[in-house]
Amino acid sequence: MSMKDRPLMINADQILKIVEIPGGAKGARGCHVYLSLTDYVEVDQSLHEMMISLGFEERS
Repeated sequence: MSMKDRPLMINADQILKIVEIPGGAKGARGCHVYLSLTDYVEVDQSLHEMMISLGFEERS
């Protein structure tokens, strides 16, 4: 995954939840990856891309 177009690695065991960022600029996408109830990292990938990365969905 990436954050502000820079590579980022997060241990999947530390992820509490993933929330898609609503709205935003046209063509923008991204998610908040929560590591606790209050701490999150904003990543560039969409929710669908995150689910594929974590192995919850198959690539088509």
